[in-house]
Amino acid sequence: MSTEINNQPDEINIRDIVRMIWRRRVMIVALVVAAVLISSIVSLFVLPKVYKSSATVAVTPQVITPAAIEAGITIDDPLSRFSPKTKEDYLAGMLSDPVLAAVIDELDLNETSASLRSAVTLTDVAKTDLIEVSVAYSDAQTAQEIAQALCATYEEFIYSERQEALNEALETAEEKMVKASASLQESESQLEAFIEKHDIEELRSELSVLQSDEDKKIARIRDLDTRLAHDCALVSALQDAFGELDEIPADEIDFDFSGGLNSFTYGSQPIYETSGDNLTEVMIAVEYMAAQLRIVYYSAEQAVLNHEIDEIEEQIEKIEDELEEFGAEYDLLNESIAFDSKRIAAYRQRVTEINDLLESGSGEGIIQTTKSPFVSSKPVSPNVTRNVLLAGVLALFLGLAVTYFLDVIWVGPTGTAGADVKEDDEGSISAE
Repeated sequence: MSTEINNQPDEINIRDIVRMIWRRRVMIVALVVAAVLISSIVSLFVLPKVYKSSATVAVTPQVITPAAIEAGITIDDPLSRFSPKTKEDYLAGMLSDPVLAAVIDELDLNETSASLRSAVTLTDVAKTDLIEVSVAYSDAQTAQEIAQALCATYEEFIYSERQEALNEALETAEEKMVKASASLQESESQLEAFIEKHDIEELRSELSVLQSDEDKKIARIRDLDTRLAHDCALVSALQDAFGELDEIPADEIDFDFSGGLNSFTYGSQPIYETSGDNLTEVMIAVEYMAAQLRIVYYSAEQAVLNHEIDEIEEQIEKIEDELEEFGAEYDLLNESIAFDSKRIAAYRQRVTEINDLLESGSGEGIIQTTKSPFVSSKPVSPNVTRNVLLAGVLALFLGLAVTYFLDVIWVGPTGTAGADVKEDDEGSISAE
């Protein structure tokens, strides 16, 4: 005979479950009621209440665009430090230590910057210029005051920051302008002392006059060369003509030179009494003698001009040597003066721009509160309804779990302590 013990409980159907729940209904209801009461008491009287205050600010970045300065001039531009800021930059700076410290001081809060920062939530409203500011605090009025103070303080902080930066930029521009003015005065003093020893401008002016005078004299010599060639050819031709004419005594011809000697056709007027038969001879003789006189005159003038040109070239060479030695230094001083003058003008332009920005209130309006802080009369935490429902549900499940343990696992489905064990006809042992 074999003995078989079956320790598996009989299958439990829906009726058994309902019967067990009904039998333990008092316990289950008691657990649920107790959990609800405890949760309500804890939520209403034990857990700290947290109130939420919300506000909305608009961010309007202001970009400073400096006016262009003269090409080729490089300055330490004080306005270059104003790099453009984005909405994200202002969002990150709203919970900075200086801003939070100012809020704490203004409201006399018993908080640190870190603890106050944890109570504030900033939300970037996408695709807009808005930032939502939320403050969670144990007191409704304090939460509203914190939100209001945070928005106002940050607005003033950004404005003051811009104004302070502009004042620093103004001070820097004025300092740079003073230094450039000092450099300009030093260069002008050096130039003045230099000019006392070497007046380069006067030398260059004198050189220009000498070169112009030399060019005129050279041009005159070339003109005289042409005239000499003409008169020499004329004298040669007249000499040939004299061979075919009766010679007229030279002492019988007088000349009037009042007309000058610079003409090929006149300049000497003959004075001779003769009959018409020898008028041609007289004219030829007169022109011959006048051409010879002009040749002498032109040759003498050329000699004088060549001598004058030699003297001019000596003066030019002397001036050019002095200019070559000192001209570069003079030009460098002038360039330094011109550069410093332009730098002063550029810094003066920046000073004017910065003053205009200060007077116009640059920085005002970058942060603006568009929706004043408001706070709900009901705390956002703890959520009493949620806590009570959650406690009731948990208590219900706990009651069901206890019922299953007591009626199935611990007692068994027959309701007696332990399982009834009997031996069937075949000698096997099973639990009823």
